[in-house]
Amino acid sequence: QEQSGLFCLAAASQAACQVREWSLLAGAMAFMQAVRVRRINRERAHREQLQMQEQAQESIDRRHRLDAQSLLASAGACGGGSKEAARNTSSYDGQALGEGQVIALHGRKCGQNGLFSRGEIGEATQQENGNVVIIWPNGSMSQTTWPNLAWYHGRPRLYTDVVSEMGDLFSWVVSEEPSTSAGGAPG
Repeated sequence: QEQSGLFCLAAASQAACQVREWSLLAGAMAFMQAVRVRRINRERAHREQLQMQEQAQESIDRRHRLDAQSLLASAGACGGGSKEAARNTSSYDGQALGEGQVIALHGRKCGQNGLFSRGEIGEATQQENGNVVIIWPNGSMSQTTWPNLAWYHGRPRLYTDVVSEMGDLFSWVVSEEPSTSAGGAPG
């Protein structure tokens, strides 16, 4: 009888351990679901933000194309101006800029805030403070508030995109998915 009592005690203890393991597993699964829902909501908000920014950029692009056409027309009406200025303006007018690219509307040949020619395309990234840093093909750098419609046109990479890409890299290295450990799922 003593052995049978110990067996019952061991079986009850094992059942209690299984219930505890199942509770822990259910809690971990609920946590992972909450993490997935948060990630989906962040991605949805990010897509909505990008869509609004693209619409705003399309409006700006349309205005800049009209300005460029006006510059070309006025250059032609005033006797033409230089062929290089007309070429730069027309390339600006018809050139599709990729994300992270800006075009100079004017040139700067001296100073501390970058050296570039009119029509040159630089790589631009927004900083956390909202300013934009532009790296020009010659390696010089400009820093400006954005948008700066008097000097530049384009689509700087957004700070949130840079942070998001860094987060994607981090989540790739440290996966949020649960790993299978000894014991596995109850069954």
